[in-house]
Amino acid sequence: MWRHMAAFMAVAMAVGAPLILGRRQLGFWLAPMLWNSVVLTILLSSIVGAIIAGALFNGYRWWTLRPLLVDVPRTTERITWAELLRPWAGVVPPIRELIFSAILLAILFALAAYLTLASGRWDIDELIGTLLIGLMVAYCLVLLNAKRKTTAGPWS
Repeated sequence: MWRHMAAFMAVAMAVGAPLILGRRQLGFWLAPMLWNSVVLTILLSSIVGAIIAGALFNGYRWWTLRPLLVDVPRTTERITWAELLRPWAGVVPPIRELIFSAILLAILFALAAYLTLASGRWDIDELIGTLLIGLMVAYCLVLLNAKRKTTAGPWS
């Protein structure tokens, strides 16, 4: 798995670096340049890099697993989102630390939302930052719920 993560980071940097460094010369990426937003440019280039890396990894897995799974019968059972989240919940910190992180992130989100709304101007970097902090709060709460369902004790 570490090889996959290293390859993912290499592809993301290979795609993202030219977009970030040469964004003034690229006519296709005019929207971030017009908004004068470094955060939006990094976010867009990361998404493009993730899509390309994901397509490469899925293609590689399809190419290597296809010959092995030719004669295996298909099943109607599907893996649910909760079942995919359980391994992640097993490696995250204990519940106490997740609760502490969720509280701190919620306070940070409330502060960022207040500063964004009270500033009187709509800066795209502040909006994106507030949105990303809100998504981190939601992700932390989802992991907390999954960890609570999968652990043996209440504070393990």
